[in-house]
Amino acid sequence: MTEQNHPIYTEVVPKLEALSIEHKVVKSGGGKAARFKRGEYHLHLAGRKSKGIYTLTIRSKTRNTEQALRDFPGSQEPIKPKGNSDRIAIMRMLPLEVIMESIAHCLGSRS
Repeated sequence: MTEQNHPIYTEVVPKLEALSIEHKVVKSGGGKAARFKRGEYHLHLAGRKSKGIYTLTIRSKTRNTEQALRDFPGSQEPIKPKGNSDRIAIMRMLPLEVIMESIAHCLGSRS
């Protein structure tokens, strides 16, 4: 698989661009991820080689878990917060469409 054929480029990037979200593609574990910011949230959207299933990690130094759960429908509390981690919510192993709907909801709630 060439880099440009990776699902992060073929599935995720076009959807972020359609929402006018500035992003950066980075290495993540054994794959690729998109990092971007929405308001006070720093988001990390990563996928495995299998197409269509992704995990969105939601971080913030100023917002708490309850606020993130409201802003991103379908998100959950992280299983094991690590020390002073700013990871406040996660959407684990979901279809990309579900995650994108949640991101769009957050965009709408900030308008």
